[in-house]
Amino acid sequence: MAVSGNLAFLMNFEEKLQEFTHSLATTKEYQNDVALQRVVEILKATKTERELKKNVSLINRISIDSVENWDTINKIGAFLKPYS
Repeated sequence: MAVSGNLAFLMNFEEKLQEFTHSLATTKEYQNDVALQRVVEILKATKTERELKKNVSLINRISIDSVENWDTINKIGAFLKPYS
């Protein structure tokens, strides 16, 4: 039973991650913002919460240094906060 509970948790994480990357990829600035495209690429390659925790600092650096829209930076930061 613990295995199915963990599996459900992973599915929820994957669904949240997929929904978040989709929301970033459908913004109007996505096509012109190479840094945002890179963040989405990293997030799409992430399969587990543990992988995301390893990539948080990289994603934050890319976001803060290069993403053009501050609303998007704040959105990324809010999503990553529980994993840092």
